[in-house]
Amino acid sequence: MDELNNLLSDEVAFSMFLSNTREVKECNRQLEAIRRTNADIAQETLEKRGAVTEAREEMRQALEILREIEKAYERKVGRVGEKGGREGGIEGVYRALEKEAAESEKRSEECAKALVSGEMDVAEWQEKYLKERKLFHARSAKLEKIQGMRGGGR
Repeated sequence: MDELNNLLSDEVAFSMFLSNTREVKECNRQLEAIRRTNADIAQETLEKRGAVTEAREEMRQALEILREIEKAYERKVGRVGEKGGREGGIEGVYRALEKEAAESEKRSEECAKALVSGEMDVAEWQEKYLKERKLFHARSAKLEKIQGMRGGGR
């Protein structure tokens, strides 16, 4: 009983008794482990700060490039729409490709006429003619592909 009265009346004795209990010791051990873990995590975070800042800058630059690409894309889509008339979408692209394929075919025929008439030598003709024919066939293939996408219409 004296010991109990001593613990109730003396705060230092009560504190020492409480801190020596198994449960409090376990709590203190867990608390210290949590503190060490938090300190380790904080240290890792500080060590990675530079890499995170660098990655953030790379992402910012990539975003700028992406925005430039998007603007270029929008300009090209606008040009396709202009070439294809007021109609946009797949019909505008189809009409623009038709127009460009016809132009490539016309230019290749002009090259052939220039060769026959002697206005162009064989090396120059071969270079220009092949370039125009490749463009014509690439555009024709794209037209067929679009036509297939449209359900074979035209």
